[in-house]
Amino acid sequence: MSKRMTLIELLKAGGATAESLCEAVSITPKALNSQFATLRLMGICPVKNDEGTFDVVDREAWLQILEDRKSQAAAKKATKTPAEVHEIAVARLVRARKGKAHAEKLLKTGETELHELKDSRASIDVRIATIMYEDSLETLHEDDVEVMTDEDTGLLVVVAEETEEELA
Repeated sequence: MSKRMTLIELLKAGGATAESLCEAVSITPKALNSQFATLRLMGICPVKNDEGTFDVVDREAWLQILEDRKSQAAAKKATKTPAEVHEIAVARLVRARKGKAHAEKLLKTGETELHELKDSRASIDVRIATIMYEDSLETLHEDDVEVMTDEDTGLLVVVAEETEEELA
């Protein structure tokens, strides 16, 4: 009997875990995933349940499970506040400026095509980071977030709100 047929029988019997399936047909977990992909093409869709064992569902149920997983993953992505977006933009602009300064130093040591390309890329990174920074400033002003100028970078940064614990 082939490994695939053995897997089908074990899955339909119920109670099989990934480890028990791998051991029963002498394959690695990676090969088991490959077999599962083949089984799904055949309309036999193994799905791990809460207990860690596999159940067999039909193709429509499998597609519904995939959609549910995608929606759960999308729900986990939290939208960033304007202040968080601004902090990211400031950090990116600072990194881009450092990269530009480094590229200019390389260019001064000797003009090669590689150094010229690095300088061009650094210039583009600074432009992109500047646009992101300016966009984040507009959003901050719309939300009336308090900002101040950072003495080191000369950029506007969000003033951290003091919590009740810090005030006590």
